[in-house]
Amino acid sequence: MKSVRVVYILSEDAQKAGLLVNLLAMIFPHFQFIHSYSILSLRSLSNEIVVLDRSTLDSQILKYLKPNEMGGDWLIVNGLSDDESNVLGLISLGFSGLISASDTLECLPKALRSIESGQLWFSREVMSQALRQLVHVGGISDQSVNVVCAKYGLSRREHEVLFYLLKGNSNKSIATILSVSLSTVKTHVSNILVKTERQNRNQLSCCCLMKSPHNCELLLFSV
Repeated sequence: MKSVRVVYILSEDAQKAGLLVNLLAMIFPHFQFIHSYSILSLRSLSNEIVVLDRSTLDSQILKYLKPNEMGGDWLIVNGLSDDESNVLGLISLGFSGLISASDTLECLPKALRSIESGQLWFSREVMSQALRQLVHVGGISDQSVNVVCAKYGLSRREHEVLFYLLKGNSNKSIATILSVSLSTVKTHVSNILVKTERQNRNQLSCCCLMKSPHNCELLLFSV
């Protein structure tokens, strides 16, 4: 007989969380589903699963979350488009899966089963996009860059611009590499500084100076 595994539904919408708890409890009788309003209550986890509802929480929540340090398995549901652009960063932060807003109800039971068995859950589409991005920038980019992009919700193109910025490329050089106009690159750089709350490139470099392995091993699990 399987032991009861606790699953926290992290959401600020009590009604929505209650419906989700009732639905999942019927599908997974060996799970104990608990609604949680606050991240502060989710500390020193071990075998628990946290289902994080992006649609009801602060859009900046990933700036403060450290799943790798908090323990447990973390699954993002109702994910944003920027989340889908930063799968490698989410994995580096310690997330076990991501489901977009349009697929949450359909895929959530499947994702929980996969995570229960020790697998990751990311769609084939977003993983393919992540791999194409790695190829475009010439290989596995530094893990700290992936983490920054995930935490601050940088777009796919902003991720590429940040990568070349940190390599020391000028705006003009980046424009040539990415085949875009100089003004477009300047706009991306400005957006990156605003999102990361940095004043200049030097501060941006400090933001990405993190102790991390240079390679990120990819485990591909598709819906």
